[in-house]
Amino acid sequence: MSSLITKQTQESIQRFEQQAGLRDAGYTPHKGLTTEETKYLRVAEALHGLTTEETKYLRVAEALHESGLAWCPAAALTRQMLLERSAVSL
Repeated sequence: MSSLITKQTQESIQRFEQQAGLRDAGYTPHKGLTTEETKYLRVAEALHGLTTEETKYLRVAEALHESGLAWCPAAALTRQMLLERSAVSL
């Protein structure tokens, strides 16, 4: 039973990595960095594929999101679309 759960977990992680583009030939893990540092590095790489206007909007949206300020659902949807678009460009 335990080995089945382990196998399913590994397959789930592999599916996620594939969908997120983490298994592409160009991706290499950033060894020696903390999880938080890696997160910011991956965000910087993702932002590289966006236009200047999209990048500015996404930074404002992230700041609002992290501060916990309420904002309209349309802004949340736009933020999600930009994040998905940037993930594709990785």
